[in-house]
Amino acid sequence: MGHNNLLQFTVSNFTISGFENDSVIEVEFTLQRMVMFHLVNTYMPTACILIIVEITLFIDESHFESNIMVALTGMLVMYTLYQRISLTLPPTAYLKLLDIWLIFSLVMPFFIFMVEVFWEMQNFQQQPKAGKNNSWMTEEIKSFSNKKSPSRIALKATVVGFTGIFIISYVIYTIFAYFN
Repeated sequence: MGHNNLLQFTVSNFTISGFENDSVIEVEFTLQRMVMFHLVNTYMPTACILIIVEITLFIDESHFESNIMVALTGMLVMYTLYQRISLTLPPTAYLKLLDIWLIFSLVMPFFIFMVEVFWEMQNFQQQPKAGKNNSWMTEEIKSFSNKKSPSRIALKATVVGFTGIFIISYVIYTIFAYFN
């Protein structure tokens, strides 16, 4: 009797058994999480924020302040989402798959922030110093800032590749765990 779909769960395998002249009743049922609830409320927003934060790796380094602000804002929003979602989940002594996703989503903006800061520090240390009257030095500075280091390209590919591998592995494992 009643609806099988609740806010976050679907009720299945519902059985009622009576014992000892119906003075004791045993009710057994299974709660299964609704996939669409977490896809819309958890995975989609965090994935969008991760994409936005990782795109800052491909924006020119001359926009350092903007890139840092995007990474920091992404980290703060991820932390807020992590707290909100963690409060709605039942407390357990072990990590749930959702916790692993949220922790990864929280760590990636921090890692990208650190990469951006490292690149800026490297630019600052390697940039030639221009004198006030040396116009050839300013040209050297411009050419230096336009260079794309192979190590930076490799690091960008590594970060994006690691994120892609994590997401694909996570989705495969989650689908396997959900249906078994």
